[in-house]
Amino acid sequence: THEVGLAIRSSCCQKSLIGCRLCGGPCQLTTACVTVTVMMSHCAESAQDYIRNTFAPVVTAICSSDAEAVTQKNNLSFVEMIRPFCSLNTEAHIKDPNNQLHTIRGVRIIVNDMSWQPPPTALAKKLLNEVVANCQSASVTDGNIVSVGDYNLQINSSSPWYECYRDTFLQLLPPCDHEFLRHSLACMLVVSTNNPDPMDQFQKLSSQQHHHQHVANNRFPKWFLPNIFKYYVLVHDVSDGDDEKANAVYQSMKSYYGGHVCHLLQINSRSLTQVDQTAVLNQQLPAKMPDPWQQFLNKTIDTSSRDCLDLVNDISPSANDISPPGESAFPDKVTEGDDTIHSGLSPVDQNSPGEGADDLSFSRSDPPPHLSRPVTLGEVPGGLISVPLEGNRGGLMSTVVDEHPLSPCAEVIADDDGLPPIPAPSSNSHNSLLDTGGVDSTPLYSNKPLSVTLMGEKDEAVHGICLTVSDHDRLRIFLYEFVIRGLIPFMERNVRLLNEQVTSRKGIHRTFFSATKKWFSGSRPNQGTANVQSGVNNMYHSESPELQMRRLADLAFLIQMYELAHQAYYACKRDSNNDHAWLYFAGALEMAALSVFLQTNSQRQYPVHYMDTAIRTYLNTCGNMELATRAILLNSECLKSKGMYSEAASEFIGMTSEDFDLRSALLLEQAAHCFVNMKPPRVRKYAFHMILAGHRFSKAGQKKHTLRSYSQALQVFKGRHWSFAEDHINFTIGRQSFNLKQLENASAAFKHLLTTSSKQTAPQQTTFLREYLFVFKLSGQSSAACSTTVPNLSLPTIHSNETKVLLGPTQRNTALVTEGTPATGVTFDQLPDSDERSQWALLEEAAVSVVRGGSSSWKPTVQCFTQQTNNTESPVGIVEETLSVEIVFHNPLKISLSLTDLKLLWKFYPTPLNNQSHTGLDDDIVTVITNDEPDCNKVEEAELVIHTQVIREFVLAGNETRAARLSITPQQIGQLQILGSSYSLASNSVANSVPVPADKVKPAVPSKKPAPPTTGISVAGKQLFEIHGHRLNSTMAERSTKKYGPDRRLDPIVASHMPLLEVLFSDMPCDLLCGEVKRASVKLINSGRQALTNLHVASHNPEFFTFCPCDDTHSSPDPRLEGASVVEKDMLQVSNVSRIDLPDGGVLSPGQCLTFTLWLRGLDTAGVHELDFLFYYEPQNKSTSQLTHRVLRHRAVVTMHNSINLRSVASRKCSDKILLTVEADNMNQVDDQKIVEFHIEQVCGVGVDWVVEQINKTKNNNNNNTTTTTT
Repeated sequence: THEVGLAIRSSCCQKSLIGCRLCGGPCQLTTACVTVTVMMSHCAESAQDYIRNTFAPVVTAICSSDAEAVTQKNNLSFVEMIRPFCSLNTEAHIKDPNNQLHTIRGVRIIVNDMSWQPPPTALAKKLLNEVVANCQSASVTDGNIVSVGDYNLQINSSSPWYECYRDTFLQLLPPCDHEFLRHSLACMLVVSTNNPDPMDQFQKLSSQQHHHQHVANNRFPKWFLPNIFKYYVLVHDVSDGDDEKANAVYQSMKSYYGGHVCHLLQINSRSLTQVDQTAVLNQQLPAKMPDPWQQFLNKTIDTSSRDCLDLVNDISPSANDISPPGESAFPDKVTEGDDTIHSGLSPVDQNSPGEGADDLSFSRSDPPPHLSRPVTLGEVPGGLISVPLEGNRGGLMSTVVDEHPLSPCAEVIADDDGLPPIPAPSSNSHNSLLDTGGVDSTPLYSNKPLSVTLMGEKDEAVHGICLTVSDHDRLRIFLYEFVIRGLIPFMERNVRLLNEQVTSRKGIHRTFFSATKKWFSGSRPNQGTANVQSGVNNMYHSESPELQMRRLADLAFLIQMYELAHQAYYACKRDSNNDHAWLYFAGALEMAALSVFLQTNSQRQYPVHYMDTAIRTYLNTCGNMELATRAILLNSECLKSKGMYSEAASEFIGMTSEDFDLRSALLLEQAAHCFVNMKPPRVRKYAFHMILAGHRFSKAGQKKHTLRSYSQALQVFKGRHWSFAEDHINFTIGRQSFNLKQLENASAAFKHLLTTSSKQTAPQQTTFLREYLFVFKLSGQSSAACSTTVPNLSLPTIHSNETKVLLGPTQRNTALVTEGTPATGVTFDQLPDSDERSQWALLEEAAVSVVRGGSSSWKPTVQCFTQQTNNTESPVGIVEETLSVEIVFHNPLKISLSLTDLKLLWKFYPTPLNNQSHTGLDDDIVTVITNDEPDCNKVEEAELVIHTQVIREFVLAGNETRAARLSITPQQIGQLQILGSSYSLASNSVANSVPVPADKVKPAVPSKKPAPPTTGISVAGKQLFEIHGHRLNSTMAERSTKKYGPDRRLDPIVASHMPLLEVLFSDMPCDLLCGEVKRASVKLINSGRQALTNLHVASHNPEFFTFCPCDDTHSSPDPRLEGASVVEKDMLQVSNVSRIDLPDGGVLSPGQCLTFTLWLRGLDTAGVHELDFLFYYEPQNKSTSQLTHRVLRHRAVVTMHNSINLRSVASRKCSDKILLTVEADNMNQVDDQKIVEFHIEQVCGVGVDWVVEQINKTKNNNNNNTTTTTT
């Protein structure tokens, strides 16, 4: 595909220069005021134009050395100079043999140099492979999306690599003896005015051509007619020639040869001296002229070295072979300065008698205008390709003209690339022109090493530097006169002549001979005018009526008389079928079908059966794969233009074979495109054949096309639960991307193999993981030089939204733990649910109300941030206090994964930014410290700011989900941003036999033990967290799209020092009887760097406990009544919030420890009770603290057991005595876990006004476990 300027023409035209994307410079166009640039994603030509341009008339040019010297001033040969102008957009009018007016549109010729020769087999194979390898498609855009059901496929709308292969393959096909389409119709004889005797040189060139055609018996080139059209061109160098001599010679030429076969071509209006002076003055070359030659340039490569197979290693794609823009506006005169050169258009005359009777044709055609990659082989300006003979190295090297490797006439067996080897050289071709008898003794064949010419090769030289715009117009005029006034009339005359000859012979001789042959010879033909041999290789005599009919058919086809051509081809088909000349028969069928297709006004349907029969005959009977391939390539264009994609796909698939990988790959790919273009599209067939094409591309060594084919097929299989097919595609994409050094793509492809949905076995997953780690390691090494961070890993997967952040230490001081039970606080293992969070918030609210008053504003303290908490604001951590993060890892594979040196990655900004996250800020604006650095020195410096703990080894079993708990300790205030985690990933060779359920999360904590040495491949990398907040749903726009609020749980603010309270409980009971009173002790420790004050405790069960200092001696002297005074003192007033009186002015200094007595009374209700304690405290220096208060939570789980139930009845017996009856019921039940028997030891009264005396003994009622005592 090529981007070109589309000229919109109107009646008012003006000259303008626009950028040309074909030649890279400005192009002179006749355009309107508006110029539109379009992208031609599809082929610019229709199938009809493509076929016409493929079979265009061939012209050979033979130039004298002085003429080549004139054109070489522009770094161009003569053939190269005129090639861009060989397509005419004008119309020509002729008459057919029935005197009916016939119009020829889009006339184009193919011009070859006399020295062209086909390349050897190795180079031809290399060329076909390189043409495909170096042609890549543009990126797929949104405009190429095909929607089929729930499939949205991005498909290239064109296949330039296939077009390059197709066009190059057709160019490599040599001219065949059974057809004349590639035979030369005319010959240009080119001499310059610098020659001392131009007329004599014309005679020598004409004699050389005649000798080459009729005497030398060379295989190449081949000629269409015995008497070809010769055109005499006199090249005049305007800047360095004699104008009078040029005019005189030109007049002599017209008088001798005839004006219609002669032309004076004036070029080089700018001299080399002017070019050099302009370059010196401007320090640059003159204004850049259009360079339409870039795509036609010839590059000669010496293949005599042992690197013969690597000759064509730099073939760059070129633009379509089209005429320069503006060619259709053909000038009738050229004006330059004061000189005006008229075209002198005159009526067409007959060919003069002095014209030679020979025709020169080469084995390949000039690239047709539709070529996206035109290629010319073996063209050397000095002579034909030559191969030095072994054994003749010391003397004169003779020349061998070999059979073309693709020639259908060569009886050889094709090799694995579809190109037959070079046959043995012909002995009669050696030095055939060295003795020409009066002809120029300069040999036409050179003794140079084997060379090849490539068209479309980029060249740094400036081309056409001496040619002006007027010279371009002269070249157009020259080609116009040659084609319109010379070649087409010549073809018209020969069509009439051949038609008369064929009609007369066919009516008299051929009819009688065919009838008698059938009667007397049966199916075996006799020797006669046909002179045929039975079998596949039947050959007619060159002057036989059959070949004369074929000449007429081919000539009518070239001149676009398709009705006449079809009739002639049909007659050839019939005669060759009767004679069992199957090669002629198949060729006639092929061209007869194309003739019908090219008839625009014909009522006939395209004869698909003609092409099918021709292809089967080529393959099965003749064994000619090359001609069968040509028929497939042409037939497919016809079928696709008719919308017959199913038939075209069948044709493509039928031509695939195990022998020709590249050809089969291209045809399978085209079959896939046919399936997707059907109505309705066959998407799965498309994907299946793309995979087949990718496999054949891989066998052919086409890595880029293998990768492209599999990537196209992946669009269909991805996410369709065809896991094994998807794994095969991803594995192939990974391998091919690695071979192409696309390490990122390879890593991404191997990553898709390591998913939870993978159904591969454990050994296969081990192989996939090894491939992934190897590619990932290479990718990291390749990008280490330019990367400032460690690479990203994809295994194991991280459940980012399940990440938890805990403020404060998670591990208690071991020395303190031995002294008692620490307060439970908030841990990862015991996170409160929403109801519990509400209960704790109520306690905190009650404490705040008591301490500050009811009007104070506050926010509930959150110590652990999860996806259920409100994370719109950043957490507040404290300097030198631990901040812990729990990361949930999941191993999607069946094999275990080993993570070593697991730690958190973070960024730290020493300057706090007003409680805002640093996400999106430019790190260059503020000071940033991070440990996300590959430089170990920078990481060590970062560790001084924030201490980061490391887990030395973290092993995930197959299909296991496990949490890792990592912590960091900031050492200064600022803002922290937790990015992710870094680790080294390695695979364990042994798979787990029993996978661990995913819902069982097993945490891993840091360890000081060094990690064991890993075996195999270990890759250091990281994974970043991807956390989003709760989905927004307040507005219509938020409800219609997925928008999420901020989540700043990983962006904590590090505040200044604060007090940190630790509480240790000693002798805390786990079981209590209902109403039982016990004593415990509580130790309060301030582990922070600042003093605390206003210590309060809040609880929903204030009747359960009460505090008193340990030095309180107010207790009963009788141990059995211990605590009675406490009950009398403290049980009178009950509140949810109670103050703990601290000594020294109610302040607990940093590091200070205090012990209090805690009296506990069992609740009246039996069962398991969760008793909450909320310790509330404030910093002493509130002005320097960002937090107003802190809290510490403790939950005690105590089991209350049934005890006794006391009932008392009092009655007054006298004025100073009361009769008190006390009944005690044992409330223990049979099913209680703990059954207790009670014995009443003492009944006493609390007070100083009454004395208790026992009247009778205790009476037990065993029926209802009741004891009655009267006092």
